[in-house]
Amino acid sequence: MSRKNLGKARCTIKISKILLLSSVIALVAGYAPCDATTYYVRTDGSNSNPGTGPSASQAWQTIDHAASTIQAGERVYVAPGTYNEQVTLDYSGTSGNRISFIADTDASEFPGIPAGAVTVDGTTYGFYGSNKDYITIQGFTVISTSSYGICLTDGSDYAILSENIVHDVAGAIHLSGNYGIIRRNEVYNSSDDAIFLTNASDNVIENNFVRATIANQSGIELWSGGGSVTNTVIRNNTLVNSASSKGGYCINGATNTTFFNNIAVGGYNAGYYALRVESASTATFTSNYNDLYNTGTGSYIEWGGTGYSTLSAYQAASGQDANSISSNPLLVGSTNLHLQAGSPCKNAGTNSFNGKSAPLDDIDGDSRPQGAGYDIGADEITINLSISVSDSTFTFGTNPPNTWLTPQTSVITNDGTVAENFVGSISQFMDGSNIWGISSSANGADTIRAQWSTTSETGPWTNISAYGTDFAIATNVATNDSVTFWLRLQTPTSTSSYAEHSSTLTVTAEEY
Repeated sequence: MSRKNLGKARCTIKISKILLLSSVIALVAGYAPCDATTYYVRTDGSNSNPGTGPSASQAWQTIDHAASTIQAGERVYVAPGTYNEQVTLDYSGTSGNRISFIADTDASEFPGIPAGAVTVDGTTYGFYGSNKDYITIQGFTVISTSSYGICLTDGSDYAILSENIVHDVAGAIHLSGNYGIIRRNEVYNSSDDAIFLTNASDNVIENNFVRATIANQSGIELWSGGGSVTNTVIRNNTLVNSASSKGGYCINGATNTTFFNNIAVGGYNAGYYALRVESASTATFTSNYNDLYNTGTGSYIEWGGTGYSTLSAYQAASGQDANSISSNPLLVGSTNLHLQAGSPCKNAGTNSFNGKSAPLDDIDGDSRPQGAGYDIGADEITINLSISVSDSTFTFGTNPPNTWLTPQTSVITNDGTVAENFVGSISQFMDGSNIWGISSSANGADTIRAQWSTTSETGPWTNISAYGTDFAIATNVATNDSVTFWLRLQTPTSTSSYAEHSSTLTVTAEEY
């Protein structure tokens, strides 16, 4: 269960999470060495400038000029604006010395320029590189190309294509190379395959939104016709309305594909597939923990040339996807592919499958998992556990002895974003030096009984057995709802101190 620290009214919410970085995620962390030369591009710059500063008098004007200049270990920040050009990559990076193109959408590197999209309004391509290794392209909006918006081909190894928005293009992202990662991109209105791999090995496709791909093309395709595609991991993607005879996800001759935590949803009909695995790929295709949902009729999953109209029929034929579902994922909208709080994909994924770990973040950079498990799809539902306690200190006198005193009360409120369980504990009743013991069965000398209720000040009552021991106050408390908590005690039969004794109530919120 996720827990989060909150310091209010002495309530306590805890979180404990250990994050282990996979090697492919580690690739994303470093774009260039800390001492790398940094260059700048802005629309009102000049290519006759040195490019070494963010001002208009220092920065270059075009990204393509930067691409023809920067070399291994160097990076370029690009200011918000529209760049009407094709960026052709002239150089490769090396291991530990990547060449990085970074869209500075928040304009943090460019004082005086407002935040906004960094748009490449391309010609044939937006970005194009042939046999260019160790390239990072991050954060760009790419539009209006007659071929792929981002195309790294002919053995472009170790690419990182991250956080880009590619739309209204002939094709979105094409990678032909090894050891690359395509992650946290959004693709829509692509008239050819949205994400396309060929002649590629050991690549990862994760945390992408893909929607509205034109009919007869694929949302994500691995195609061996242009060279073998092997050892690909496709995980935690959300693909919607890719009405394609090839398949929303199309595994076309590729081998050793691991496919998990993905969503495919749309109005698929006979011949238009959410998932299509060709005969040449079935023997080494491994799949589970997906949501394959169809709003249409007829076959929507193809396995080895045979179409299946239900998930169960496909499961029986393939032996795959034993833990997968076929449910409406409850997306926010047709153009917003985030999950609603009540999505069946919540906690329905897995942290690892077939020896591959799920990503540690989602398309927005939010950490995974947020709840009891990993969510299916590119979005991890953000969980904010938060509570407030109106009064967490309870103080009782000692007289009269051996008597149940009038209950005291506190109101506990769910200030979080999801339904919560409230778990409580109390500290020792003490007056600064003297401590009362506690018993669930009988009071005694310097020993009390303590009981709680959430029904009324007259009970029914539940005994508190020990200090510091958790007890369940309430379950499934909706956001903004409150629970009234009553605490009463039976005073000792005798006491060493007749001063008032106080205790602190600690309340922990857990996801319901």
